[in-house]
Parts: sequence; structure tokens; C-alpha cells
Amino acid sequence: IYRKSIGPSASQALPMFTMVDSAAFLWRCRLHGHPVDAEEYAGLSGFTRDHFPQAGLPFVNLHAALVYAGAGDADALAELENDVAELLAAGEQVCGTVIGDLCSAVGAYHKLAFTEAASLLSGTMTELERLGGSHAQRDVVIDTLVSALLRSGDTATAREVMNSRATARAHHLNEAWFERLAQ
Repeated sequence: IYRKSIGPSASQALPMFTMVDSAAFLWRCRLHGHPVDAEEYAGLSGFTRDHFPQAGLPFVNLHAALVYAGAGDADALAELENDVAELLAAGEQVCGTVIGDLCSAVGAYHKLAFTEAASLLSGTMTELERLGGSHAQRDVVIDTLVSALLRSGDTATAREVMNSRATARAHHLNEAWFERLAQ
């Protein structure tokens, strides 16, 4: 599906949509334990650098962070975090500090600092709508929070987050989904 429809080599969408959809797809694959070829992430990382060489729109920044973390590009991720911090200091991120926390959380997750990632992500939950995008697009943050909580050993809170989302609007994300993610 990725190679035939979503990824940069196949997508017919505008670069922003291609990058955002590709980033979310590959990140979710990773969270759910599906192997992602390093070449896929390398190609997406190059595409992201070419089309979004500096931080800009908060929603794009979040997805760029997912790309760089997934690709294992700690330098690009750190550069993005610094650029976002500079934009925040200049008052140029309309969503406020939530984007800085999200980029830092992705960085912590990449470093396997799951407790830190979960803490940062938990603090963003009431502000996610400020990023824009659809619920489905923002759900990647919730998926990452559930994964970080599980990996940090906080299964009870992970289950609460999952149940909260399922109750609110995603009934298909039930116990069976949670058990698959927990594996």
C-alpha cells in the first residue's frame, strides 16, 4: 500500500500531504510491530528535507519529527527541535508550545526514553486540536502515547488512554486492538 499509493515515489498528492500521510503510515507500522524497510524511511527523510528544509507549519513539523525519528536521523531531529524552539521564542508557532512538546516527545521516544515521551505526550492531549488536521491524523500522537506508556510499564494508564479514545469516537480501538499493540 505504501509503495503503490502513499509514499513519495507513488503519491500524486501535494508534497505536504505526501509527507504527512507517509510519516503517519510508517510510524504506525513501527508502533504496531510491522517492519519498515530502512530504505523507505531514508527515501521519506530525503523527500522531507528537500520539500521542508526548515521548520514551518506546526502540523508539518510534527510529521517531520516522526520521519527523522523513524529514519534514525538524530541530527535532523535535533535540528528540527531547535528550529521549532526558535520559532516558538519568536512567537511564530500559532499552536503555542504544544508543538515543541510534541517534537521533544518524539525525540525522547526515538531515544527509548519512554517515560519522558509519555509524560510529554500526556501533557499535549488537551492541545492537539491546535495543530490542525483530522482526528485520524492526530491519532498518531495518541498511538505513540499508548505505546510509550506500555513500553515504560504503565499498562493501566495506557489502557485508560485507549479506552478514552475508543469511548469518544473510535469503537474499533477495543481490547483486541490494545492487545495487538501491547505485543
